[in-house]
Amino acid sequence: MKITAKGTSSFKGKMLLTGGVHAREYAPPELLMRFAADALDKYNKDADTTWILEHTEIHIIFYVNPDGRRKAEEEPNTMWRKNVDPGNDKCSDSTYGVDINRNFDFLWGDISGASKSPCDDDYMGTSAGSETETQALTEYAKSLFPEAQRKRDPVGQMDVPFGENIMGLYMDIHAYGGFTYYPWGHKDTKSPDNASLEALGRKISSFNGYDLWAGGQTDFQYPVSGDTSDYMYAVLGVASFGLEIGQAFYESCTVFENDILPSNLPALMYAAKVSKKPNSLAKGPDVMELIANIDKDGIKVTATASDSKLVNIRGYPDFETGDQSVAGIALSLDVHPDDLDGNNGRRVDMTNKGNGFQAIISTNGVPSGRHILYAQARDSDGYLGPVSSIFVVLNGSPSSPSSTPTGPGGGAGTWETIVEENFDSGYGVFTKRGVDVRHFTKAKRREGVVRIQEGNVQLQFDTSYSQYNVSFSAFFRASTNSKICLDYRTKGTWNEVQCWSGKKVDPQTWHDDVSAKFNVDATSLAIRFRRKSDLEKDYVFIDSITIQGKRV
Repeated sequence: MKITAKGTSSFKGKMLLTGGVHAREYAPPELLMRFAADALDKYNKDADTTWILEHTEIHIIFYVNPDGRRKAEEEPNTMWRKNVDPGNDKCSDSTYGVDINRNFDFLWGDISGASKSPCDDDYMGTSAGSETETQALTEYAKSLFPEAQRKRDPVGQMDVPFGENIMGLYMDIHAYGGFTYYPWGHKDTKSPDNASLEALGRKISSFNGYDLWAGGQTDFQYPVSGDTSDYMYAVLGVASFGLEIGQAFYESCTVFENDILPSNLPALMYAAKVSKKPNSLAKGPDVMELIANIDKDGIKVTATASDSKLVNIRGYPDFETGDQSVAGIALSLDVHPDDLDGNNGRRVDMTNKGNGFQAIISTNGVPSGRHILYAQARDSDGYLGPVSSIFVVLNGSPSSPSSTPTGPGGGAGTWETIVEENFDSGYGVFTKRGVDVRHFTKAKRREGVVRIQEGNVQLQFDTSYSQYNVSFSAFFRASTNSKICLDYRTKGTWNEVQCWSGKKVDPQTWHDDVSAKFNVDATSLAIRFRRKSDLEKDYVFIDSITIQGKRV
């Protein structure tokens, strides 16, 4: 499957995702199918997803080993891993076949990471690339990634770095264990591009909480030779990664829906975001918050960025690419930074105010309607980070494609509904702030929910009410001190209305009776939902928000 959208860029990044290499690993193909569906559903609803698809080709092979998968389903007791190549017929009905992930033509035959015995689970095959599945994947990958960035002698030049200008990212999804892995896999030694690969591996793990499995890491498990990951990096010259997701080969639906899916969808989308120049963008700072408010002076933008937030993950020492300060954040309206021709009057450099960056974008000559605002941070070493974006609606407030709601007229003392949002189609009338806020078409046994880890969702609207009642549904991951907080502001500082703690409710269940009231006199009001906790990897889901107003 190829997923992309028509855009202004003539040169797109490319990401190749594969699953189902090992037949018994049921969850990886499903994760990739959900990722594809999520990306398609959010196009033109979520700003980041929209520009990513317009500037990136996402290629997905759901089942690299379809014949093996069929055997695994028909004979589940065999725990079938390999393909169904009968070989020399010397193995039993439950042990024949070739391990595709030991059959690729880079250091094939190294018995420290594969077996020569046809009946073993990690049998390497009769020769490098002997299997039709290996050949098909190899040829498809070669057709995607630039030939010019390959080495003439991958083995002889394996200690020579590819550098920071390569294009393309590959990721192979496996099960299970909770690991993000990258080269080298065949030996416990760092690759020559380790600074870039480890930086991106850490950032991917900042979303799913996985340990790092790579040469030079304390969690290096065992050597693997002739595998997809080392091959794609060493032979094709692309940034190459893999995930070991979940807790079992035949994964339970509960674990998949409640853990694997919500933690890995954002990890995959982040990988797509940097696929055009992964070895360089991985070293740059990430925009953590991007907020736009519209008034008579134009679009007032505030933003924060960090070089360390995503790369310095729990359980590992701080990393070298996170030591730099943020030197600046540049904005552009409707033109992606990659498409800017010099400055051409569309680039706006934000001013560092100490606690964040600020800028005003003039709206003179800008038509009313929805626009996309791009932001890209730069660190003190000159590295640019990934682009982040939000939708902005002129002649209204920043919002999703839906229009900003206003309450109907009514008499004093009557509760009137201003907003009802079930998140069935993206964020609806709300706007996400921060990189760790995600919409899911289905999670935690509900359709259309929003997960808040760090960041918030907010809404601004005109109003004539003076008392407000806000009700919503909440799902806490565990009995921790994580809180979901409701805030409001009329201008300037946010005011906290109330916070609800995960310690005081049953975890892993939806609570549909969460509500709070507050009074404020204003003609324009902003409301937001945020998570408050010292635990970085915790999160809260919300759904079914209703905002009512009353004239008192």
